[in-house]
Amino acid sequence: MSDKAFRQLNIFLSVFCLAVTLLSLISFRTIMDKNYIITPDRYPTLVNTDRDHDGGTIGSLHNSKDGIELQCNFKRTYSAPFCEIEFVISTEGKGLDLSTYDSVTINMDYQGQENPRFRFYIRNYDENYSVQGDAMSNKFNRLDFSLPDIGNIDLDYFNVPLWWIDYYNHPITNSAVDITNAVSVELGLGASTLDGHHKLAVKSILFHGKTMDRVVLGKMLIGLWVMYALYYISCALYIAKRAKNVAAEQRHLLTQEIEELKVKATTDPLTGCRNRTEALDTFYDFERLAQQGKSIHIALFDLDHFKQVNDQYGHEVGDQVLIQFVATAADSLGEHYLLYRWGGEEFLLVCIDQNTLQCNESITNLYDALEQSDWPFKLAITASAGFTQLTQNESIRSAIKRADQALYQAKDNGRNQVVTSY
Repeated sequence: MSDKAFRQLNIFLSVFCLAVTLLSLISFRTIMDKNYIITPDRYPTLVNTDRDHDGGTIGSLHNSKDGIELQCNFKRTYSAPFCEIEFVISTEGKGLDLSTYDSVTINMDYQGQENPRFRFYIRNYDENYSVQGDAMSNKFNRLDFSLPDIGNIDLDYFNVPLWWIDYYNHPITNSAVDITNAVSVELGLGASTLDGHHKLAVKSILFHGKTMDRVVLGKMLIGLWVMYALYYISCALYIAKRAKNVAAEQRHLLTQEIEELKVKATTDPLTGCRNRTEALDTFYDFERLAQQGKSIHIALFDLDHFKQVNDQYGHEVGDQVLIQFVATAADSLGEHYLLYRWGGEEFLLVCIDQNTLQCNESITNLYDALEQSDWPFKLAITASAGFTQLTQNESIRSAIKRADQALYQAKDNGRNQVVTSY
């Protein structure tokens, strides 16, 4: 995958994940609602009072236009008096799973005492604790509330009363709220109710929830972003690795180009160094390296008074001097320096990928080596040189011409020295 394709796909996927997240959150708040309504015309109703426990409270049910009325004449002759309406969901143990709902709204009106307290039960059937024929053995999930609380009561507020746990001697594992199989719902007045007449008009009991659990939705969205992050990281690592390999390959190719330049250059048959023809062939390569930002320096050497050596000692000795000069240069200079026999006793030195200071130090070392070299017939062989740098958009011929002018200036200044020109 190209870098451009990766960026485009990354933009698409990030926008897609963001859109899915926003749409899911908006949908969760607006169109994922689900409701379940319990009304008197949908389920059978019963009245439960403390008379079943020898109490004095009397209750009765009356149908009304909007629902059903529970009328209670409270007598506080029982220790825990109560009067309730029960909606029977099931008598066979197969009830409703109300755990998928989050809250409940109780549509009711009340007449009686001031600031009453109500209690709301959801009874749950489970074979692990329910006893056939004993309705009291179904788990009591209890909620106490007052009139201002009747809208959207959170189901997390339910609890299991201790009397039910103690009465049946249940272990702690049965003490948690369980409304996964509700068989009845009860609503009524509890032990704090005062003596007298009370009327409770119940229109409906409405459970509210979501078609998808918020935890499940959250996990799905987190999973979506985790998958996107894993994709992004894996692709980014792959592209970074590929870029690193490309950079390494480019460095290898550059090194190979330099090596090829060395291989291209044929040797001068006398001295063993590269000749002028090969120097001319590699001029374009040097210019291209300079254009790429590589540092290219040029030095043009001329052996001092070489004609006198030939005239006095003969051309064979002159040839030995030339051979020894090249050998000395090869021992003194490193791999970044290419030496060409430019003509006669002139030599062209090209410094590749070395700064000016490094080139000057290497040439100084060469001069020291020439001075210490054991020349034929104890000759003192020296050289004059012109030194310059090939600029980025310059032809190498121009740079050589500038070095040649500096070389003549070195000769005019007394020879055995390097003159730099820019």
